[in-house]
This record gives sequence, C-alpha cells and structure tokens, in this order.
Amino acid sequence: MTQPYRDPKSRIWKIRKGIPQHLRPFLDGKVELKRSLKTQDAYEAKTKAAEVIAEFESIIALAQSRYDNQENELKITPAQLDTIVSYWMAREHGRLRLADIQARYLLETPDGLEAMTEWFSEPLVVLYAARDTSRQQAEEQLFVRYMSAFIDEALELSQCQLYEHSVRLYLATQLAKACIRLCNSAIDHEELARRDINRGFEPNLPDTKIEPTEPSGDALQQLKDLGFVVISTSSSTPSKQSEGELSASSSVSQLIDWVNNQKKTVSSEVAFRSWQGDRNRPCERLIEFFADKPIGQIQKLDMRNFFNWIIRCPSKPSQEIRALSFKKQIDIADKHGLARVSINTADKELKLISGYFQQAVKLDILPKNPCHQVSPGKETVRVIRDPGYSNAELTKIFSLPLFRQRTNAQKARYGEAPYWLPVILAYTGARAEEIAQLYVKDIKQDSDNSEQWYFGNHPIFNGRQK
Repeated sequence: MTQPYRDPKSRIWKIRKGIPQHLRPFLDGKVELKRSLKTQDAYEAKTKAAEVIAEFESIIALAQSRYDNQENELKITPAQLDTIVSYWMAREHGRLRLADIQARYLLETPDGLEAMTEWFSEPLVVLYAARDTSRQQAEEQLFVRYMSAFIDEALELSQCQLYEHSVRLYLATQLAKACIRLCNSAIDHEELARRDINRGFEPNLPDTKIEPTEPSGDALQQLKDLGFVVISTSSSTPSKQSEGELSASSSVSQLIDWVNNQKKTVSSEVAFRSWQGDRNRPCERLIEFFADKPIGQIQKLDMRNFFNWIIRCPSKPSQEIRALSFKKQIDIADKHGLARVSINTADKELKLISGYFQQAVKLDILPKNPCHQVSPGKETVRVIRDPGYSNAELTKIFSLPLFRQRTNAQKARYGEAPYWLPVILAYTGARAEEIAQLYVKDIKQDSDNSEQWYFGNHPIFNGRQK
C-alpha cells in the first residue's frame, strides 16, 4: 500500500504513488504522483496521508476510465454531443439570476453592465483562422483549455466522462456559441430585472428564444445507449485495505507498493530510486498481466504464462509504442514483426519480481513463491569475436584523400582531428568517444627517449600508453 516516507535531507514527510505505464499518457506522461505532506511529525503525516492517498487513487481511477473509454468516444456523433450542450444550456439559463453565474457573462463597467460576448467570440475567431495552418493543433489545445471549466461542468451535469481531443473540441466550440447567447440573455435579464425592481415587481426571466427543455427521466439511460460512460453518483467508495496491511487477497499492485514502502524506510533516497528504477518495467508488466487477481491465487503456471507473455513484448519499442499498454505493444509487434524481449531479459525481470513475492513468503502470507523454477533458464549466446580490420583494409582506409590532402575548409572546421582520430584509434584500440576527450596537453613526450610519445595522466588509459 502507498505509505508516507521521510525525506532524508529535509526530514519532511512525503508521499508518492506510481502510475501504471498505460495510464501515463492520460496524466501528462507522469511516472508517479507525489506530494509533500509539509510536516516533520510522523503522526500528523499519517493523518494527512489518508486524504492524499484517496486523492491519488481517484486520479488514477479517472485515468483508467479515460483509457477504457477511448474507443467508445470515437463512436459518438455530433448530435449526441449536442444533447449534452442543450442540457447544460437549459440549466444555465435557469440560473442567470444568480450573481456568480452572471459574472460569467457580464462585466460591471463605469457605464453599467456589459455583455461580454467577446470573451467567447474572439477565441472562436482565432480558432477558425488557424484552420489548415501549422498553428491549428496548438490553437485547438489552447481553446479546449480555455473552455475546460464549461466542458467539465456540462459533462458532470450529464454524468459523463469524455476525454478524447476531438470530442472535447466539438463540445468547446458548441459551448462557446451557447455562452454568446447566454451573454445576450443575461444582459437582457439583468436590465429587465432592475427595471422591475424599480417598479416594485418581482423580476422574471425574459423570453430570449432559448428553449430550456431538460431531458426526460430516462435521459441518462439514453446517454448510456449512445456510448457514454455514466458516473454513478450514489455509489459509495469501495472499501480499501487498511494502510500498511498485506494479505493473500491483496493485488500485485498492493504487494509492490507494500514492498517498495518497506524498502524506502531502510534506504537513502538515491539508493531507493536506483533500486526502484530497475524494477519499474517488470512491475508494470506484472500489474497489467494480473490486474486485480489476488496474489494468493497466482500459481507457477500463471507465472510461466506471464514469462511467455514477456518474451512476446517488443524489446526496443519506439516512444509512441512505449506509451501503449503491453497488450497493444504485443499486437503491434505481431503485426510488424518487431524484435522481442530476449529470454535472458525476461529471466532477469522474473527474478526481480520474485523478490516481491518472496517478501510475502517470509511473512507467511504466501506458502511458496510462485516465481521459483518458472524460468527455463538463460539462453546461451555464442559470441564470435570480431577479427577487426585486415592489413589490406587498413591500407585502403589510410590511402583516402583525407589522410593525404585535406581542403582548407576541412582544416578550418575540424582542424587536424579527421587525420589524428583514426590514426590513434588504429594504434590504441580505444573507443572513438574516449579519444575524442583528449586534449593536446594529454600528449606527453618521453623524457628519456624523445622519439617516444604517450598519453599521460588521463583516466581512460590508467597510465601511459606509448
């Protein structure tokens, strides 16, 4: 379970929770959620931690919802989105007499109230002007952020969750147009209201040609049928394990969190980061493969299937592929014939994961480690030594014009490096990046023999190389 830890330098308690890899694209690419509890008192930190943990779990649950709803959102039609806008606009129109709602659409000026339609019309003009230009994507993102409060409010009112960019862009555009109409309606309402008050009457909403028709009683079910995911507002928060508790019914993610937190208490920050860095990828695979399956139900056969699943993953996926779930990575690897994770790498990952289960065995939570004797062992790799260049090849290389006659332009840009780097590499067998670090002062002349030169006092040679 996620637990607070004390920063070794500041002594302030902090808390962090890892984000599964497939959810990171929905959380701005973050690897983990972290927060300072702003206290050095252990009891106070524990009290504050419960609220932060609940917030972190809510954030991750929301990201999971976004991940689950990607495909459904692409099936939604503009007509269906218009239903959400209409529902929100009807409610908003009915609240125009409230001061905080009026502040969205009206501005108090020295000349009186003014309808601020330009708050919404000007961003729309900029958005339309950027179409089919290099600025289109950036302007779309800015516009969606500008209207995000209205988008979230409209979605919450309809009890829906939508995150796909094109969907939110459409909602932003339609809501901006609705807000322009509400600006005009609000100014009409306020002027008539003040006039009625001065005459001693109760102010009434004017007819502004906005039809506040709320959906019928089964509207939420209709939205479900349209492909939306409806948030249940009545369901209570599911019960959680007590903080720090670990049992056979815990999930693999809870086991990983528990072991990580134990490691934090006995390691420095730097040491823990290094230790955790080696285990992030294997743990991410484990969490995705087993999901919420209790650790007490995981058997050796399950781990063997998990091992076979690892070696189907691409070994060096691109950044775009890496952002996807491992299941989708495997599908892409199957389709395009990408290189897979080697047996040796999978064996190493399984050993790192085995350490987590072994902790549960030591605490008598599990009777045995399901990772033991699962791996088929390391793959034997026969290394064939590169014989290097032959004398004929070396003669051909050093007969190039570069070593006989260099242009002034080459000398001006690179100096003598194009000549001396290959020569030194040929005589020393050092790597190119090592030789490229050398300075002129690193070249020494033997005091006893003026015809001998060597690299002196340079760390890459550990002494003289004559």
